[in-house]
Amino acid sequence: MLPEWVSSVEEYREFIFRAHRESTNALSVGEGGFGVHVGILDSARTLPSTEDTPTRIKHERRFIETDQDLTTPHATRVYDLIQQYAPHITVSLYQVINSDGELGVGPYHDAIDAAISDGVDILNISIGD
Repeated sequence: MLPEWVSSVEEYREFIFRAHRESTNALSVGEGGFGVHVGILDSARTLPSTEDTPTRIKHERRFIETDQDLTTPHATRVYDLIQQYAPHITVSLYQVINSDGELGVGPYHDAIDAAISDGVDILNISIGD
């Protein structure tokens, strides 16, 4: 399922790659990510809480049918990696990957639209093996 505003998979792919090339770099915007809003499309709607993290969670959205807040540990690893380089970011989480590690086109598309509406500066998308 493609967004209404694209006519082909190739056009959508080019849009994603162009957006990636033109994206904001968290480290160049603010020291440690101050003032930067990062969206993470992955397997988590919420993250395990830790007392030593200064990160603010702005949105926690689910785009798949599940009762699990974390369907695979991948999202936590992505978050931890980003946190090392930009510990003061604001994060929005978009759960699109199910417990089998599958990503559907519909949830993927809807989550990207939500992230754009939420005003994220950087959108992390982990796709593939």
